[in-house]
Amino acid sequence: MARWIEYPDRFEVRLHERLVNLKSVSTDGGLTITFGQPPSKRGSYRYKLKAISFDKPLWNLEEARQWWGLYCVRFVHKKRLGTKLPQVAFWLDEVDGVYTFICHRHTPKRHPAAYWVRSTGESAASRPGRRLGVYINPEVPRVTALVMDEEGEVLASREWLLHEKIGILVHCSCGDEECPLQHQEIMPAPPGQIESQLRSEVESFARQFGISEIYYGTGDPNQPSPLPALALGGKWLDEGTVSLARAAWLARRAGGRDE
Repeated sequence: MARWIEYPDRFEVRLHERLVNLKSVSTDGGLTITFGQPPSKRGSYRYKLKAISFDKPLWNLEEARQWWGLYCVRFVHKKRLGTKLPQVAFWLDEVDGVYTFICHRHTPKRHPAAYWVRSTGESAASRPGRRLGVYINPEVPRVTALVMDEEGEVLASREWLLHEKIGILVHCSCGDEECPLQHQEIMPAPPGQIESQLRSEVESFARQFGISEIYYGTGDPNQPSPLPALALGGKWLDEGTVSLARAAWLARRAGGRDE
């Protein structure tokens, strides 16, 4: 089944069946999707959209790209056996008026032990073999943290996205359907302190899974460039962007939106 979560200014879909069984989806919010048969290549699929429309002004293609970066719709598919949660992502593309949702399963490679650094927080319950990879997107203000096992398979993920109209938006796929951090909106710290704020968020996520080693990198999670520590750039350090995001967060709370 497809479970849609509708918000005043965005939507999210979570799928709990094999994608090949999903032929069409429609919502009252004005989005209509029809998936075609995917190719047989394992791990990456493309689905042509028969029809797509967004009735909310925010959801044109450029706004969607700005909001999610490249990822537009995300879902987590549980394996039949075990509790591991492989991370899968969609992104939206358009060529000559034809929209395509591209599905890709992230399987980051193991990184050399020399690239791992110890976090400053103490783990409540150490889980040997688990590591946290933190990837900083160089193009959009998004930080992604992936909990990985010894095989390099993703067990859980959490993302922090800076948005001028929201603040910091958190997406969490930790295996808890009732996770209180899913879709949480955080007030950005003042310019100059936001890097420390994100570092604390990352270390808190590591402690949640009993992880004491954190890897930092930038670029593609499959081929990242290693970093010695969390180092934000771009809009994260732009005073104008951060100030707008802080003002938007306060304005939404003043308007009666619950945190």
